[in-house]
Amino acid sequence: MSGRIVLQERLASVPTSSLDVSGLPDGCYALSIDGALPQRLVVAHE
Repeated sequence: MSGRIVLQERLASVPTSSLDVSGLPDGCYALSIDGALPQRLVVAHE
């Protein structure tokens, strides 16, 4: 992980939201949401 921001998006404040990661290359990413601990996100396109 290089620590670069590769995608930044403002989501609606609702119980569930979706994030389109189809433009990201395969790999492991850190998902950071304000007020929550960072989570690992694995992107694998088939």
